[in-house]
Amino acid sequence: MSAPEDVPVKKYFTQIMKMVDGILAIAVTDREGVPILLVKDEKLPVDAAKPRVLSSAALTFEQASKLGLGQTQNVTVFFTTHQMVCFNEMPLAVTIIADRNANTGHILSLEKEISGVVNSMKGIVDIPIMA
Repeated sequence: MSAPEDVPVKKYFTQIMKMVDGILAIAVTDREGVPILLVKDEKLPVDAAKPRVLSSAALTFEQASKLGLGQTQNVTVFFTTHQMVCFNEMPLAVTIIADRNANTGHILSLEKEISGVVNSMKGIVDIPIMA
């Protein structure tokens, strides 16, 4: 399901949340973890989408890159009540928060599709890429 040109990104992410059982939120952040876009369900745990949580994805990508094994593509983290799947779309990051029982493989399979939408956002959000 690719986002048509005339569908706003927020509406597109809302459609993905309805399409994939268990997704509670989709956030796009800058490389510091500052939220640029957040679409969420009312079932989202209160602390799950706070900036300090969202910034952990960007920090994880940065630290993992120091291992010398190449750029980190995604990170998946499981908590007691939910899971976070983060896609590295530098200089942006996409974090999908889902309930613990959501199909992680299905969420991971969205990466390529979401990447295309986020790439279109890179031109709108003026974030210099640091080497």
